[in-house]
Amino acid sequence: MEFIVFLDSDDLIEKDYLKKSALLLKTSPKAGWIYPNIRMFGYFDHFLYAPQFNALKLFLNNYCVSASLYRKSAWIQVSQREKFVIKNVRFFEDWDTTIRLMSKGWFGLPLNDSDFRYRQHYKSMVIRTSKILALTIYIVWRSNIVTFLKIFKAQIRYNRDFEEGFKKRRNFFNPKKLFDFVSSSIAKKILKTQVLVRDDYKVFFPFEFLFFSVFYPKKFIEKYLDPTYNITLAESHCGFVEKPKMDFEKIFPVRNNTKKSIIFAHPWWHIGGAENILLDWIKSSRNIKNIKIINLAEKSLLSSQSKAVFLENEFEMLREEFLKYSDEQYAIDKIAKTPLKKVKFCWNLLANERPNILFISSSCFLYSLLPSIKKEFPFIKVVDILHNECGSDSGWFGISDEYKQFIDKRIVTSDVWKEVLIKKYGEKKEKIEVFNNQVDLKKYDPKKYNKTKTRKLFGVKSDKFIIGFIGRFHDQKNPMVFLELAELMKDNPEFRFIMVGAGEMEEDVRKRVASLSNIKLFSYSPDVYKYMSMCDLLIFPSRFEGAPLIGLEAAAMNVPIIATDTIGFREQVTDGKFGFLYQQKNTHSDVRKIREIILINKNKFSRIGKNGRKFVSKYHNLENGSKNYRRFIESLL
Repeated sequence: MEFIVFLDSDDLIEKDYLKKSALLLKTSPKAGWIYPNIRMFGYFDHFLYAPQFNALKLFLNNYCVSASLYRKSAWIQVSQREKFVIKNVRFFEDWDTTIRLMSKGWFGLPLNDSDFRYRQHYKSMVIRTSKILALTIYIVWRSNIVTFLKIFKAQIRYNRDFEEGFKKRRNFFNPKKLFDFVSSSIAKKILKTQVLVRDDYKVFFPFEFLFFSVFYPKKFIEKYLDPTYNITLAESHCGFVEKPKMDFEKIFPVRNNTKKSIIFAHPWWHIGGAENILLDWIKSSRNIKNIKIINLAEKSLLSSQSKAVFLENEFEMLREEFLKYSDEQYAIDKIAKTPLKKVKFCWNLLANERPNILFISSSCFLYSLLPSIKKEFPFIKVVDILHNECGSDSGWFGISDEYKQFIDKRIVTSDVWKEVLIKKYGEKKEKIEVFNNQVDLKKYDPKKYNKTKTRKLFGVKSDKFIIGFIGRFHDQKNPMVFLELAELMKDNPEFRFIMVGAGEMEEDVRKRVASLSNIKLFSYSPDVYKYMSMCDLLIFPSRFEGAPLIGLEAAAMNVPIIATDTIGFREQVTDGKFGFLYQQKNTHSDVRKIREIILINKNKFSRIGKNGRKFVSKYHNLENGSKNYRRFIESLL
């Protein structure tokens, strides 16, 4: 027995709390315990988010729950002591235990992906009068005052552990550390000047690279392109600032689970075709008998969450949808806080589960683990799915390319991307499978919705020609083109506009919409088909795409589209003939081109739109596609 947890009979923990805590504690041998969020219920309801470890704050005010999971070897050093004082003044035994653990150098790790449900009674200790509470705090302080200075040993160890989560720890006086810093600074400045890296790109350029680049160019090129020596794109995206040391535990637990299992790994839960396509794969796999499905997301929310609170509901909706079809679900950023801990947690989960299939959809942490996975668990079938290259950036095609030797099957969403994998990245034809994106025709059925009634329901004038934008408010989707179009046509009484979505640009979108009287804004909803049923035309001014699901969904609803002449929309519109394309130039030019297409073809849109459903029924029917997904998964099990 490695771990200890104490749970009162009337309190509750979430079903995966023990597993998540144990796997997290294994990522850091110097951590002594794990503490989750607190969700109080009963006498009154309240939620407390488990904060980052801070020894001084923990000494002054307890934020660790009684049901924390302890490392047994740490807990034995201090055990638990009880002190009963006069009248109603009692002793906080759990808080006292964590303080004495800190005095021994142990620190705690927060687990934000699980809640401890603390039942509140009207006589509960923590909700007594402020005087009684103050005295109980005093008793704990008084009992541990002699060890106060020792608790900072835990803080020092925690800080070191946190720093090691991003890069290798080196002695402050190590000359190589200084040389590497200077070398990296020079490289970053040069690369930025050449417009080869983004502003947020972290460059680690060891001093030997600088030396080789000057005196041994051939060796420099070999070392720079060697993923075993230099940091990979995936590792950089994880947050590492230099090549991480992947030293994992090699003693694996006995696997008693007789079920076959699949881990589906992806970046996050948010509005977008990639997530919906992955959800279709999970739903199809759910129909396989005796299967266990684990959903592993890297982020619970976007990194810009502080600026985008409105995304929270969107994430939660999609997260709940994924959970409905999964046996277990993990949000890595809520479990571990540094890149190395996140990678180690993923490794511990893989070692614990040893899945039959690892299905990767744009997951940098799982890509970075592939060499270790194939070395220790060669029986695991690794599949990745690729959607597009991000404009001038190779995106996930380039990131995954450094790991292609460890990937068994590559899935792409169209023949175009298959050609890209073969001709640009040198992938073998036999490893690539094309699965076209699919649409649920029962859900996206125009016969189910009356345009006039739906418009009335959403408060949109029913006698106008409605032009819509549905999608993420993100630079890739270019929503500002649509807003400028609405502004340009604001004096034309025949047309009205609607926007449906959420994303990082929502604040800017809301400000622009507020100044226009001919447009209505709707928050994101999974019931996209209802909004589509109101529209006479949809505009998609995306800068780049893969094989956009939204275009196929519009086609299924018999709604014509105007889209950029880019990979993805190009094939759909050319083959399905349910819309028009335009060449991208700049916002001003694009807006005028779109307006021209609208005014010239206004009376043709209804007829053109009806081509869409026939096209989707023939090539993109989810009922048929789901069977193909399932057959593919079964062939790998």
